Amino acid sequence: MNEKKICFITCVSDTNQYKKSLDYIHCLKVPAGYETEEVQVLHAESITSGYNHAMNQTDAKFKVYIHQDVYIINPNFLNDVIELFSENPQLGMIGVAGAKIIPDNGIWWESPDRYGMVYDSHTGKIGLLEFNQVKQEYESVRGIDGLIMVTQYDLPWREDLFKGWHFYDVSQSLEYIKAGFEVGVIRERSPSCIHDCGIVNMQGYEANRDIFLKHYHTLLTDFDKKWTFHEPKFQYENETASILTESAWIGHRYFAYDLVSFMKPQTVVELGTHWGLSFFSFCQAIVDNHINAKCYAVDGWRGDVHTGQYQENVYETVNNVVQSYYDPVAELVRKTFDEALHQFMDNSIDVLHIDGAHTYNDVSHDFYTWLPKLADNGVILFHDIRVRHGNFGVYKLWDELIIQYPHFEFDHSYGLGILFPKGCSVSFQEILAHKGEMKVRYQLKG
Repeated sequence: MNEKKICFITCVSDTNQYKKSLDYIHCLKVPAGYETEEVQVLHAESITSGYNHAMNQTDAKFKVYIHQDVYIINPNFLNDVIELFSENPQLGMIGVAGAKIIPDNGIWWESPDRYGMVYDSHTGKIGLLEFNQVKQEYESVRGIDGLIMVTQYDLPWREDLFKGWHFYDVSQSLEYIKAGFEVGVIRERSPSCIHDCGIVNMQGYEANRDIFLKHYHTLLTDFDKKWTFHEPKFQYENETASILTESAWIGHRYFAYDLVSFMKPQTVVELGTHWGLSFFSFCQAIVDNHINAKCYAVDGWRGDVHTGQYQENVYETVNNVVQSYYDPVAELVRKTFDEALHQFMDNSIDVLHIDGAHTYNDVSHDFYTWLPKLADNGVILFHDIRVRHGNFGVYKLWDELIIQYPHFEFDHSYGLGILFPKGCSVSFQEILAHKGEMKVRYQLKG
């Protein structure tokens, strides 16, 4: 893969129109140290097969999939794109027009939440097509228009599904989101492109729309109405800075809050609390949402082989925060995990967070001894699934469990695994369809 190469890829049926598009491409300023190439696919059977063929013909890292009737009129387009990608490695693909919500009918331009701008001739004459203004460097969306699609990572185009010239673009957008990347519409002061498409040929449109809806219907739900990304005020921040500075869990606290807000559990149990950041985040959600629940922190507050020995002030700090902000929803259980086991009935815990000693034997023991306590459709969280040095062994157990059970995971802040070993509720199954988007958004928060 050539990290300093940009390839323009076009499916061509009209060589005169393509030549005009190339004239504009050749006028673009090329970033210093980069090279460009063009790959044309003549008379492709479908746009997906053509794009796959061309993608495999070039070693360029950056690819500009562009229609033969699109003319890039912003001379700095390539510089802007490379800068945007270099500053945002989570950004997989960008375009100039798209939508944050794909309607249930699959037609992105009928969305109430569209962004971007382009000069366009779909009415029969060129005019400005302008949607909501992009105020940041890009707007994260769920689908972009296929007139121009620029990528910094390769994913295969779904030629197994789409045999024509429609819905390949929103399909590819959702494939990038499923893979854990963001898809964005770039910010522009004026349109970067002219799309001289004329009145669009709709042959095969409905057939491809039916395929799209059948395959992607679970991803078309209004995700933000099902799962809320809160911006809570964590009251524990009023206390000692050690709660934040000493915690390796800080990148997951927003997810912990949103998880409890979504599930509305009756019982939350944490095995291993230390300074309490994760525990307090669970408690904060219970308090803010007035959930009839109890949250238990099980810890001896003596330390282990990985954390070292605790001073008594650690427990005193945790206890003070509980008394100040989270009484009576929180209870501290100062025992070993095995000693506390008998306090909980089988099938009674809705959310179980395992974050004690991190050797393979220790975490395996904790999982299998506490598993009977988990309720049907309950959730188990494992921290440090990405830590592979020393005698850390959470990742080994995690790799064994994800073969057997539904799950999703976050890579940031040492990794957090979310496991459903006793089934996954219908409401959570819908959320799991968006796990790629969740991964991106919580990584940005973290």
